[in-house]
Amino acid sequence: MLAFSPDWGTVPAWFGGLSLVLALIIFMKDRSAGERKDVDLVGAWWETNWEIRTPTDETGRVETGTVKVHFGNSGNLPIEIVQVAAEVRTRWLVRDLDQWDYEPDGRPRSRSWTIKSGTESQQYFMSNVRVPPQEKIERDFPIDVGHMAPEHADQLSLEDGITCKILWMLIVDNVGRRWEVCPGVGRRARRIRWYSRRHEFQPHQW
Repeated sequence: MLAFSPDWGTVPAWFGGLSLVLALIIFMKDRSAGERKDVDLVGAWWETNWEIRTPTDETGRVETGTVKVHFGNSGNLPIEIVQVAAEVRTRWLVRDLDQWDYEPDGRPRSRSWTIKSGTESQQYFMSNVRVPPQEKIERDFPIDVGHMAPEHADQLSLEDGITCKILWMLIVDNVGRRWEVCPGVGRRARRIRWYSRRHEFQPHQW
């Protein structure tokens, strides 16, 4: 009977091969981190403003506001932000009619409101924001949120009536590499290549 024993190599050869693979992985990670370092130094944050009125204010319901987005570049090279997508949400003071009590003539005797989220959100876009090195810039835009109000809403919530979330930023670094950055999600910048999938609402040329 013939016996066949495959040649699996020697232990040193196995360790040598693994070392080569590990070295390649470390090299690729270092290279990726080096390419991304300028993009990692770009930050974005927001603030919202609207006129605050109590739900009993007879001058009418506030349905407009302003979103201001701040961009900061802590790096030593300029960054071009091709497009920014922001999502605006609202919260409202809504009449809790089950808790209302009325006088015999129909006038409210006691009134109560509860806070409810808006019926929908809305996306806004900004384009072509260039952030010089070691600088901060601002961009703001007006918003109309009346269509987001639920039934029986009297005013925007006093503290968090309008909030904003930056969904993504499309960035071109100083050497022309393209990146997608999603602030606040705990994920590093994603390099965009010719075969990368384009998300909804992103420019076709991206």
